[in-house]
Amino acid sequence: MSRPRFSFRWSQWKPAIGNAIVVTVVSILLWMWAAARTRETTSVTFFVQFVSSDSMRLAVLPLDPTTVEVELQGSRRDLDRAKDRLSGKTVILRSGSPGIPATAGSHVIDFARALSRTEDIVATGVAISNTSPVSASIELLETETIEAKVTAVLPGVQVSGPIEIEPDRVSITLPKTLVPSLGADPHVEAYLSPAQTNGLQPGRRHAPEVPLRVPEALAAQARLARFEPDRVRVAFTLASRSSRTTLRLVPVQIAGPPADLERFIVAIDPADAFLRDVEVEGPSETIRALEDGRARALAFIHLSADELAMGLTRKRISLWYLPPNVNVDKVGGSADTTPLVRLSITPRAATGPALNAR
Repeated sequence: MSRPRFSFRWSQWKPAIGNAIVVTVVSILLWMWAAARTRETTSVTFFVQFVSSDSMRLAVLPLDPTTVEVELQGSRRDLDRAKDRLSGKTVILRSGSPGIPATAGSHVIDFARALSRTEDIVATGVAISNTSPVSASIELLETETIEAKVTAVLPGVQVSGPIEIEPDRVSITLPKTLVPSLGADPHVEAYLSPAQTNGLQPGRRHAPEVPLRVPEALAAQARLARFEPDRVRVAFTLASRSSRTTLRLVPVQIAGPPADLERFIVAIDPADAFLRDVEVEGPSETIRALEDGRARALAFIHLSADELAMGLTRKRISLWYLPPNVNVDKVGGSADTTPLVRLSITPRAATGPALNAR
C-alpha cells in the first residue's frame, strides 16, 4: 500500500502565516497600550520646603522642611518614574507660584493643589489624589535690608596688636519686626570658632575668613537673617590660644587608702560639697570642653589613715582632677586654690552618725 504524499507549498501558507504574525503584533501592542492606560495607585513620601521667591522682600516660616505622604494615581510606568524621582527627596514650593500666596501674612497651603502644579509632579504624568497632612500653615514676613557694622568675636584667642576686618560693614536682611532689636547702631558679629583657631600658629599674623552671625539678642531668630557677604576676613596676630573661664560648681570628693576608708563613714559638709566660682585657664578647646560638659573638673581631699583615725573635721583641698594643661587660678574670687573643707568622720562600727564640732 502506498503512503499519501504531503506537499508543502509556501504560496498556500504564506497568507495564513502573515495573518498570524499581524494578529500577534497587534495583540501585543493592544496589551501594552492597555497596560499603559490602566490607572493604579501608590504612595510616596518626600519633603516639602517652603521658600521665598523674593528673599529681599519676604521671609517664609517654617524654615524646616515638612514631611508629606502623597497618594498618586497613574500608569504603572508613570508611578514607578514618580517614585524614583520623588521618594525621600525635597520638593520646593516658592511663594508666588500656583497655590502659594506672595503677600505677607498667615496662609494655609493645600498640598494637593500646590504640589500638582510643580515640575516634579507634572513631569512624571501622575495625579495627586490625597496627601497627609492635607495642608500646612505658613507665615510670610516682610523683610528689610540694612547696613550693619561688623565686630570680631574671638573666644579662646589672645591677640596682640589691632584686629582688622574686611569688609567692616555688610548688608543684613531680616524680618522688619526684628530690625529694632539691632539697636540704633546695628552691628553683627564675625565669630571665629575654636575649631578655626586650633591650627593657627601663635606669634604670627593670620587672616581667616570668618562667618557672620547676629548678636546674642537675636540668636533665637538667627536663621531668619541673611548676610551679604556672609563671610568677612579677620586679620589679627595670635598671641596664644589659651583662655580662661569660671566654673560655677566643682564637686569635692574624698580620696585615701581604700582599706582605711572602708572602716569609716566620711561626710562632707553640704555647704562645702561644691566649690563655687572656680576660675581656670588653659588651652581654648579644652576650656570650651569644660564649659559644655565634655570634660570634667573635680577637687579631692586626700585623707591618710592617721587623719581618719583622728576624726579630722577640716582639711584643705589636696589635689585637682583637671584636663591636661588646665590650671586653677582662683576659687570663689580668692587666690587660695586649696580652700578648707569641713567634714565629719565616723567609725563604721559606731551606731548613728557622730557630728564633730566644726
